[in-house]
Amino acid sequence: MATTSRNEPCPCGSGKKYKHCHLNKPADIKSPKLWIPLLLCLLAIGIGIFFGVTRTPGAGLAVSGGALMIVGILWVVRRPPPPKGGKNDPGAINFGS
Repeated sequence: MATTSRNEPCPCGSGKKYKHCHLNKPADIKSPKLWIPLLLCLLAIGIGIFFGVTRTPGAGLAVSGGALMIVGILWVVRRPPPPKGGKNDPGAINFGS
């Protein structure tokens, strides 16, 4: 595993420099579980092949394409939100209140 220098962007995805984010904190970065969507994609393709063989190739493509779209949408929706920013977060602008 490569080390991150102080002035590089933090690998947690916050957009901050590493020295301002996780330099003196323990690493809590979790790798995404990529095997779940991969398995669902393979299942969708398998169902499409089944429908393509038993019915028509067009039906197989339609079922497989629809299932892959649903898997993609679910993957995007279930992603964790980005980390909250600190005082330099543009979403936390203080308008004098």
